[in-house]
Amino acid sequence: MQVNKLNFTSEELGVLSNSDFFVVKHQATQKISLILSHLLQELENSENIQSFPLQGLNEKRGKIFRGENYRLLPYVVLDYPRQFGKESVFAFRSMFWWGNGFSFTLHIQGEALIMFNDRLHSNLYQLTGKGFYVCINTTPWEYHYGTNNYIPLEEYIAKSQKYKARSNDFFKLSRRLTLQQYSLVPEFGKETWELLKKILE
Repeated sequence: MQVNKLNFTSEELGVLSNSDFFVVKHQATQKISLILSHLLQELENSENIQSFPLQGLNEKRGKIFRGENYRLLPYVVLDYPRQFGKESVFAFRSMFWWGNGFSFTLHIQGEALIMFNDRLHSNLYQLTGKGFYVCINTTPWEYHYGTNNYIPLEEYIAKSQKYKARSNDFFKLSRRLTLQQYSLVPEFGKETWELLKKILE
């Protein structure tokens, strides 16, 4: 296509002309990272993490990182506690996704899932009424709350026979906050981890 045949919309031209947006975006992203840093401190000080019975889980410190393109939108992620290996994944991922608020997700896969699967499914009922969702997707790397990715925990339990028949080698439980609830992130994230840890004991 020749350049002279390209036509920018007025909205596109407005965005391309607005350099202030990126200054504000940088400042806001710094604040999001600071919020997740506070959550990391809360989690690192938690006895529930230090005593968790999974070898090698705390060998690496919590990691906060940023990206620009999850479904075309920026994000900031904290992984802690975390263990990512070829044969096993156990991670508590706290994520801010631009325009979509915060999520707090337990991802268990492979050998870790084999280790915790029975306790996990036996104790799921303890999390009902607390705003949890279960991933029903065939991939563990989606974080949106569309109905093809997450369903409410209560619905999952009601249809447990249907979903237990799936062959996924991973299991994900997630909880969320809106952007407007940002001040609750450290407390809510720690509480979410503690609830999850309890059903795995």
